[in-house]
Amino acid sequence: MNYSPFSYITFFLAVVFNVVILLNLLIAIISETFAEIKETSIERGFQEKAKVSANMIKVFGQMTPYADNSLLFIAKELQEGIKDEEDMIEDLSKMQGEMQT
Repeated sequence: MNYSPFSYITFFLAVVFNVVILLNLLIAIISETFAEIKETSIERGFQEKAKVSANMIKVFGQMTPYADNSLLFIAKELQEGIKDEEDMIEDLSKMQGEMQT
């Protein structure tokens, strides 16, 4: 098959046009997704902080703030190595009781 030069030029222009349209579509999708994420980023940050706070209260119990509005956490090095979960909860309860007295 012998194509005319006009056919080659038309094909090349159609390919370039399609590439430009598809790149434009890709840029639009990415920018829309970025805008949605940016809008909800503050809310998601607060949700994540609330989850962390809830987990800390679940583990350590309700802690009272001190004069400088900071919380006191006590860390102890385990002498016997890794304990099972019940022993760790018992130790945390004891430490919490010591802190409240």
